[in-house]
Amino acid sequence: MKRTNGIGTGIIALMLAAAGSIIGCEGAYPNALRAADGTPIRIEEIVEILGQEELTEDEKKDLLRALGITDEMLLDYLFETLQP
Repeated sequence: MKRTNGIGTGIIALMLAAAGSIIGCEGAYPNALRAADGTPIRIEEIVEILGQEELTEDEKKDLLRALGITDEMLLDYLFETLQP
């Protein structure tokens, strides 16, 4: 009976650990909108804010700024294109 090599087992363990760390990670989107902390800003979050009818436009813009969208031209564009 042949004994297995400890190095081979270590390599397999390392490969499994690397694969496990990759699963569930987001893909790289270099042009994605990102908040100040680097997290991506999802379109669903933007649409949810814009769809809140009880809020004024200024209140909605304040919430979008809190998400990390500070460019006024972008804010105007989002209101023009995504406002229900």
